[in-house]
Amino acid sequence: MRAKIAMGSALAMVIASPVWAKGRPEMKPIAIGSVAEWFASDDYPAEALRASRSGRVVVELGVGVDGKVTSCNVKVSSGTTLLDETTCRLAYERGKFDPATDKKGRPTAGSVIIPVRWALDEDSGPPPVALAAGKNDESWEIEVKLDEQGNTLSCKVIAKKARDESDPCARVKIGQFSGRRFTKDGYPVAVSVINRGSTEIIPAQ
Repeated sequence: MRAKIAMGSALAMVIASPVWAKGRPEMKPIAIGSVAEWFASDDYPAEALRASRSGRVVVELGVGVDGKVTSCNVKVSSGTTLLDETTCRLAYERGKFDPATDKKGRPTAGSVIIPVRWALDEDSGPPPVALAAGKNDESWEIEVKLDEQGNTLSCKVIAKKARDESDPCARVKIGQFSGRRFTKDGYPVAVSVINRGSTEIIPAQ
C-alpha cells in the first residue's frame, strides 16, 4: 500500500498574468526536498487498510516565516476522514519549506497546494478500458498555473473526453519546479499554461 504524489505533465500555450510593479516579485514557499518523501507505505492508516479505503486528497498548507507548516486545509477530500487527517498530520510533522518572501525579499507567511494519492495494492493499476469497435478518440484540456519562479501551483481540468475515469492532472507535480519560468518587460511573471492533447486508440485486429 502506498501514497503517491502526482507526476508531471507537458506544458503548452502560455497566458501571462499582469506584470509586477517595480521591485522584487513576491515568492511562494518552496518545499525542501521531495514532497513524495513525506508519505510512505508504512504511513497508511491500519483502519483504512482494513476497510480497503483509498482516494486522492488535496490540501492547502499554510507555511510560516520559519518554513514550518502552520495550517492544513483539505480542499478536496479523499472521501475518508482518516486519510485526510493522516495527510495533514504527516505534512505538519515532515513538511519543510523555504518560506515565501515579499517584494523586498523578506520571509513572510504563505501557502501551497499539495495533492496526495492513497492507493491500495489492488488500486495500483488502472482498470481495463472498454473500447468500442473502430477508432476510439480521446482528448483533454487542462490549465496549469505557475508562480513567478516556475513552480506549479495548481492544475484544473477544463475539458475531457475519455472512456475511463483517468485524471489528466494526475501527472502534474504540484509544488515543484515545472522546468520553465517566464518574464515580461524584464520582470518575472506568474502564468497560466493551457495544455491540450488528443489520443486515437484502435483495437488490434
